[in-house]
Amino acid sequence: SFRNAMRASNYTEEYPKWIDVDSFVDELLVQEAMRNPDAYGWSAFFHKRRGEKLCAGPVWDFDQAAGNSSYPDFYYNDMVRGWLFEHENTNNTPFFWELLWQDPEFSYRVKKRWESLRSGPYSTENLHGYIDSLANLLNEAQDREFKRWPDHGPGKSFWRNTEGYQYRDTYQKEVNYLKGFLRDRWLWMDNELAKIPERTPETSSPRMYLVTHEILVYPNPTEGSITFTIMSDINGRASISILSSLGVPMATQAGINLSRGANRIPFNIEE
Repeated sequence: SFRNAMRASNYTEEYPKWIDVDSFVDELLVQEAMRNPDAYGWSAFFHKRRGEKLCAGPVWDFDQAAGNSSYPDFYYNDMVRGWLFEHENTNNTPFFWELLWQDPEFSYRVKKRWESLRSGPYSTENLHGYIDSLANLLNEAQDREFKRWPDHGPGKSFWRNTEGYQYRDTYQKEVNYLKGFLRDRWLWMDNELAKIPERTPETSSPRMYLVTHEILVYPNPTEGSITFTIMSDINGRASISILSSLGVPMATQAGINLSRGANRIPFNIEE
């Protein structure tokens, strides 16, 4: 049903009914941040809880990621640049990924999610600190590893080596290469995602916010007044309508000013 929705001329209106959009945003960002050649078409999981929407993930199969493989590109600069979901040499990527990206509201959500991650857990400082911590943990083991299998050690030629492998002839040089590759890849993503224009209530459709956050309502049950707590990604305006179980409008409040973050909105239910 999701694939059929993506084939429709109005797919941008239909696909949020079938998928957990945020999970697809995260899937794209993890795969692209790691520049994983096995993403999308080769090694991709989806999961679905009964009665809920289709979710992307969990992610897996990263042995060729992070500049560790010459597929689909051999040269460093080619590996750092470009989106894998639209790479001409990865023709097994399901068609819906590129269509999702072409939806301005989906790509905007990717941009905002990336900016949020880069300001914290995905900062270059955290990235390099994490890599160094793992390199230190594995330092003693890697020496025994390459004594046992010397043909697979640093500087050796093996399947899908990347440009300059022969010069990365120590463990630390490989660690530095990994740090440099991800730094450069993430800087490229910073620059590309920054090109996506900001969206305002005038350029966005309501569906973007309907599928983004839960809306809290209390007290429940109630006879008079009720309070809504709404999370908003932007400053904007909204309206709230309450319908009966038969779909009959009971009360409406329009012209509500929303600010970025949590908004508490008191609502009087008309008799």
